[in-house]
Amino acid sequence: MVATCARVALLAAAVMAAVADAHSKMSLPKPTWIYEGGSNSPAGTIDSSKVLPAPDGMGYEGDPLSNTKAYWTAFNASKYTSLKDLVWKNEVVNTDSLYGTATIECGYSWTNGTARDLPDEVQWDKLTTSHDGPCEIWCDDTLVFADQNCAVNYPDSPASFPYDKAACKGKSMLTAIWLAVHSPPWQVFTNCAPLTGATSSTSTSTIRQAVMAFSHLSRIKMKSPTYS
Repeated sequence: MVATCARVALLAAAVMAAVADAHSKMSLPKPTWIYEGGSNSPAGTIDSSKVLPAPDGMGYEGDPLSNTKAYWTAFNASKYTSLKDLVWKNEVVNTDSLYGTATIECGYSWTNGTARDLPDEVQWDKLTTSHDGPCEIWCDDTLVFADQNCAVNYPDSPASFPYDKAACKGKSMLTAIWLAVHSPPWQVFTNCAPLTGATSSTSTSTIRQAVMAFSHLSRIKMKSPTYS
């Protein structure tokens, strides 16, 4: 019985690791995670058919590059001013997850995590091949980097983004957003890292994350496997 339980646990861990590895996360500056196991997972989704209906003659269920072209055609004709604007107004965050409850602002990362110095380049550990779509980097409310198809244009592992570092000086939070539009619903990856040299403040989002993290840790404890 013990051996069977152990094999099941190892298999489950391997499956979760494979799923997590299929995605991506910001690695520099390093976020502080609500739960490390969820760091690579999408924080939420967007219903493309409702938010940005595909233009005539185009669709979101073809190959990744065609889907990305359809996205940009629809986006450029829309009311949205940025990827961040689109995501913050339409993302449905994951609320029933092994990884805790995500937030629109920072996904599975803490808004009040460890403060980091500004790097010369922002890095993601990798951008999954075929997960085409746009990405943006913000320092507070200032856009410091944007690309129309990050996984295609930054295929290295890690992917290094040449953001406007000078524009981030004195800011309090660096936020990276990546939208994978390879298939519907679209997957949203949002990571944050507080920055050194900024005045800290307690926000509603910070309080909400603390409550959710406590709830998540309680659930993890209840779900721990027992062996007999």
